[in-house]
Amino acid sequence: MKMFATGVFLISLAMLGSCSTKTGVVESINEFPVTYVLSKDTVLVQEHVVDVHAVRHVEIRARVSGYLDVIYVDEGQVVKAGQLLFKINDEEYRAHVLRARAGLHAANADVQAIELEVERVSMLVDKNVISETELRLAKAKVDIAKAK
Repeated sequence: MKMFATGVFLISLAMLGSCSTKTGVVESINEFPVTYVLSKDTVLVQEHVVDVHAVRHVEIRARVSGYLDVIYVDEGQVVKAGQLLFKINDEEYRAHVLRARAGLHAANADVQAIELEVERVSMLVDKNVISETELRLAKAKVDIAKAK
C-alpha cells in the first residue's frame, strides 16, 4: 500500500509539472507612487439657492399698475384687515376720471341738443311739412345719444 501511495504521488507530481506555463519571460514589476493619509480638521461649506418664506407667507399684488407714493407699514409688522398698506400715485387715474366726466357732460349736452331737434321735428310733422319718418329718426338719435 505504501508503494501504491508513492506511485500516486509521483504521477500527480508529474501531472503538475506538465501543467505549468512557464515560458521563461520575467514579468515586469509595476511601481506605483505611495501616499500617506494625513489627518486634519476641515470645514465643509455647501451653498444652495433657496427662497425662505415665513410660515404665513402672504403675497401682495396691486390690482392696478403705478408707483408707490407712501408705504404705511414696515416689513414684518403685524397688520389688521382693512388697514392701509401702500398708496399708489394716483395722478394718472385722476386724469382718467376727469376725462370720463368731460365725456359724460358732452354726451348729456348731445342728448339735450337732439331732444330739441325732436321737438322741432315734431312741430313740423304736426304741420305736415315733413313726414313722420323724420320724427322716428330723430327719436332714434335720442336713444343712441342716451346710450352713449
